[in-house]
Amino acid sequence: MMTDDDELLRKDLSSLSESLRQWDTLDQIKKEYIRICEKIMDFRESDYSLRNVKIVEKVNEYIHAEYSNPE
Repeated sequence: MMTDDDELLRKDLSSLSESLRQWDTLDQIKKEYIRICEKIMDFRESDYSLRNVKIVEKVNEYIHAEYSNPE
């Protein structure tokens, strides 16, 4: 499932070469690259956090299944 952030990130990356033509100075290019890198880091962090949540949920399910069993 794609989120709004995923779509924005894809648009940013796909339009990067097009955007380069709009900037006049290296400072503008630098600021835009920093903005995009920050989005990538945020995306990566949220994806990593989501994976951790899923792992914890699976561990909890296993514990409940195995330790609820009276055998």
